[in-house]
Amino acid sequence: MKGGSLKRTGRIIFIAALFFLCSARAFPEVATVLEGNRISVGETTEMHIRFSGMSGDIEPVSYPAVPGLRIAFTGTQKNYEFINGVSRFGVSFTFMIQAEKKGVYRIPPFVFKAGGNTVKSREVALTVSGEGGRPQSIEEPLSTSVTVSKKKLYVGEPFIMRYFLSSGNIMEFSGFEKPPEIRGFVSKGIDTPDDRDLSSDRASEGSPLMISAMAALSPGRHKIGGGTAVVMEGGGGMLSVFPQQKRIQFGYKDVEVVEIPAAGRPKDFNGDVGSFAIKSDFNGSPVKAYEEKKVTVVVSGTGNFITLAKPGFTKDADGARVLAEEGDTRISVENNRLRGEKKFIFTIVPEKPGTLDLGKVRMAYFDAEAGAFRAAETDSIRFEVRPGEKKKKTQADGDAGDGGPEFNPVYIALIAAAAAGGMTFMIIWERRRYRQISGEKSVKDDRYEEKTGDAVGADRIAEMKSSLDKMDSASFIRSAEKAIDEISSGPSDGDAGRLAELREAISGYRYAGRKINGDDMKSIYVEIRKIKEGIL
Repeated sequence: MKGGSLKRTGRIIFIAALFFLCSARAFPEVATVLEGNRISVGETTEMHIRFSGMSGDIEPVSYPAVPGLRIAFTGTQKNYEFINGVSRFGVSFTFMIQAEKKGVYRIPPFVFKAGGNTVKSREVALTVSGEGGRPQSIEEPLSTSVTVSKKKLYVGEPFIMRYFLSSGNIMEFSGFEKPPEIRGFVSKGIDTPDDRDLSSDRASEGSPLMISAMAALSPGRHKIGGGTAVVMEGGGGMLSVFPQQKRIQFGYKDVEVVEIPAAGRPKDFNGDVGSFAIKSDFNGSPVKAYEEKKVTVVVSGTGNFITLAKPGFTKDADGARVLAEEGDTRISVENNRLRGEKKFIFTIVPEKPGTLDLGKVRMAYFDAEAGAFRAAETDSIRFEVRPGEKKKKTQADGDAGDGGPEFNPVYIALIAAAAAGGMTFMIIWERRRYRQISGEKSVKDDRYEEKTGDAVGADRIAEMKSSLDKMDSASFIRSAEKAIDEISSGPSDGDAGRLAELREAISGYRYAGRKINGDDMKSIYVEIRKIKEGIL
């Protein structure tokens, strides 16, 4: 009886020992090696933590912070074994330790995770003697900066804003968590040949994270910039730590914006600022009536290509319809200036035989460097029109209607009202064409500089009402902007604060890409009309 009991006890002890040995082999073997345990201040030594006999992945969880020492992860090395059909591998983690102060240090264990288990290295001792040589490798702290190419400029004048991030570590830029503050400005990102993919390259001084072309919509003192970005620090530098995400704050820049002078402002000035040249690609051969003729116009130079307005013909299109389209735009930064090229395509459909003379394609602009208004023009656009039959549909029919003198504008309003439940009709209608069709006023009436007294803004109010009735947002915005200009330069200042708010709102619709609906147009129309009536 006693012998049987002893045998059972022996089996239990054997099984427990076998289980213990198997369990022990489930944990990897850990070896901690310090290359040098005595260094001077400023010097570095390497520490290797080696794992062997592993059957799964291992990853670091935490490493100690020791005052007076800088500990940084520098890399890993792996090796694989395949014995008796079982694969096992080992891995070595290397750390660089730099001495900052004299003393005797005990470096606590490093913590790792292997197959769901926690594994620790052993504690090691390091002695640091007095002052030594210069540090072998000192990490540069994160440094951010924001620059602007100009701090004092005109409304609509472009400038370049750059965001910089510099550090001794390899940086991965994950994007802005909080975008820069640019309220009151239009912005367009610029890709330049010296830009680099910062997600896989080193961000260093002279390599901006972001380059933007900017232009102010309203005068005043503005604070722009700021924002927070997310970056990944570490992962390969001499003293880089385990890769970790950091949030960094960028600073602000003060910019002073002044109004473009009113004196000498051309009648056809639409707010363009820069120095431009304009040329046309035009075939002057005859066409038949109701056939399309294309005129391609290219504007080039330095200036605000973000909100560049469409140029216009110097003569009314009497007996023809004109549809304008925007083509490609190319912009770049050259010597802190915004250089670009923009294409416009005009489709002309003559409606009667004879000589069609549209004059020149012209754009008025303000040269900020010279402080003067200038204009760029193409050669004359003129060609012969032979008799022809009206086609069922041309490209210009899509948006402008048939455009004939007998056309009744009320008809468009009725159609728009009937279709209001299903769609919104956007009718692109040139103001000069409208004056020609409606016969409400002559070219001379358009010269608001000569108006005084009750005439201030009156014609613009009528234009706004007509555009509102036809839901022509483009024409409405142009008329509203000019109405504010006329009221501001009239015999009374009116309500300056309300006018400034309306001007900024209209600039947002025109330049910043905001959509304007019928309620917005009605609200602006009513407000401008009230201000105008208050002047009378």
